[in-house]
Amino acid sequence: MFEDINKEYNTHLWDDDLAAKAMVEAVRPHYRLLWNAGDYFTIRNDKLFTKRYIGPLEEKVRFVLLNPFKKYADKLRQLPEGTTYGCNGFFDTDTMPNDNLLYVACVYNTPN
Repeated sequence: MFEDINKEYNTHLWDDDLAAKAMVEAVRPHYRLLWNAGDYFTIRNDKLFTKRYIGPLEEKVRFVLLNPFKKYADKLRQLPEGTTYGCNGFFDTDTMPNDNLLYVACVYNTPN
């Protein structure tokens, strides 16, 4: 699912280690730990969904990433060849009684 979303902006390579880092970035309180760290570029967002909304998870992920990907579209398209990335997220269905929270992040590592 994340590879399909990223294809619209770049042809970079998936990296499982960066997907693990993206999980840390997606969930608070670790918010944006990598944002200014070296060669990392991070896109992150979260969104509240009512528990009554039963659409597929992939649709929710696309919705959460839509605005950040539009905002950073030019930067994503300009990442150099050799850039790797990983995305991940967490769907919190327990914290709030009437809503679910979806946290999603993508981490990009440019070559040195």
